[in-house]
Amino acid sequence: KGLRFRKNDRRYPGKPDIVLAKYRTAVFVNGCFWHCHSGWKNFSIPKTNSEFWRNKLQRNIKRDKLNYKKLNENGWNVKVVWECELKKAARIDRLEQLYREITKN
Repeated sequence: KGLRFRKNDRRYPGKPDIVLAKYRTAVFVNGCFWHCHSGWKNFSIPKTNSEFWRNKLQRNIKRDKLNYKKLNENGWNVKVVWECELKKAARIDRLEQLYREITKN
């Protein structure tokens, strides 16, 4: 679509996967397991070492919220794209929606 972007820019909280400076938008492409996507039907805490995983995943959620908050406070729009939204059946629609969200201003 011709948008200019940077990948994995370390200058911003959370090191967003995609930064579109012109639109002051940071995009995070999150793995459903690692970021505990509540809409992911296959999510479950591993049976082995469950307490470790529960704590690890909760820290990930807390860190994500803090990074998103910092970006918002600095005037950035934060968009999250989930791994499951990029499966073949949903990919085109999700990317079109993301494009519209980014360029709406």
